[in-house]
Amino acid sequence: MKIKKDRNLLGVKWIKMKFQVIFTFDTEYNGYIAEVPRLPGCVTQGKTMDEAINNIKDTIQGYLYVQNKHQNIELPEETISFIGEVTE
Repeated sequence: MKIKKDRNLLGVKWIKMKFQVIFTFDTEYNGYIAEVPRLPGCVTQGKTMDEAINNIKDTIQGYLYVQNKHQNIELPEETISFIGEVTE
């Protein structure tokens, strides 16, 4: 995880962190679902990939803000995974 100083939001000093995000196209929704495995329940969606990316950034920021507000700042260990596709 890469960490560096970032900006001040609502009087709280934040650091910049990188998270693995899984994007899945949902045919029923006709858009993208974005999920951060390291942050349980941190999920959002967007009709386009750009919208999903912007939404997940906001969702991560909100998730971390709430965790910090409730003094629950421990994050689960990050796991390395690879998601691929196999065709026959």
